Amino acid sequence: WSPSEGLSNPLIANPVAHPTHTTTYIVAVQNATGCESRDTITVTVQPLKLDVSVLLEGAYNGGGTMTSMLASTGYLPGSQPYNTAPFNYAGTESISVIPGSAVDWVLLELRSTTAASSVVTRRAALLRNNGKIVDLDGISPVSIPAGTVLPSSFYIVIYHRNHLAVMSALQVQAQGSCTAAYNFTTAQTQAYTTFSQPMKDLGAGVYGMLAGEVVTDGIINAWDRVTVRNNTGALGYLNADVTLNSLVSAEDRILTYNNKFKISEVP
Repeated sequence: WSPSEGLSNPLIANPVAHPTHTTTYIVAVQNATGCESRDTITVTVQPLKLDVSVLLEGAYNGGGTMTSMLASTGYLPGSQPYNTAPFNYAGTESISVIPGSAVDWVLLELRSTTAASSVVTRRAALLRNNGKIVDLDGISPVSIPAGTVLPSSFYIVIYHRNHLAVMSALQVQAQGSCTAAYNFTTAQTQAYTTFSQPMKDLGAGVYGMLAGEVVTDGIINAWDRVTVRNNTGALGYLNADVTLNSLVSAEDRILTYNNKFKISEVP
């Protein structure tokens, strides 16, 4: 038999490079005498899903879980907050009901190489209190944006508005289920590094993103500490609230001070 379009083309062989896409093929089968029969088949390629886990030092409660107080106090916004500098992400991700397990929004970025110039796509998503980054339904792995064409392997970068960004130490490949899985929490070596320790040892064999990157310039320094101090006592969804409990307090100042001079190792 032979398809009227190339049924063995990369649409089948490399699902990573194709978002949800449905195509109908005409299949023609001929016997030895030249008699021909035709039929149609429909092939649907599913989008790539990202099953990523990460912890935030500021929100960490111990035991592998984080606080979801921004959600419970009503301060967690329904729309992604990364539409301002330095992120400048124009995505329209939003939800009408805040999941009770939500810790905060994060920004995912996929790169073909380690270089910042190799960004393929970005996507805002929700971080649950168990460390899972999930789609807008609060449960599912994150789908890449429609129309994205990805290389067969890529790096995953995670940004948060008051923690130092991290990038996967290795390139990630999609598995047979069209899901790319990566867990930053299991070892310091899970995060890309060139000179130091890109994450915080949270104890008990788990690691998380470093807290205190309040002014989002890639380094935790005096400007971050001053910003936290000047907002002490304030309530709300604030970058100075590095503990993500909706209140800027001495605990935020201590965390920021303890991480002074730490620098993001994402190129």
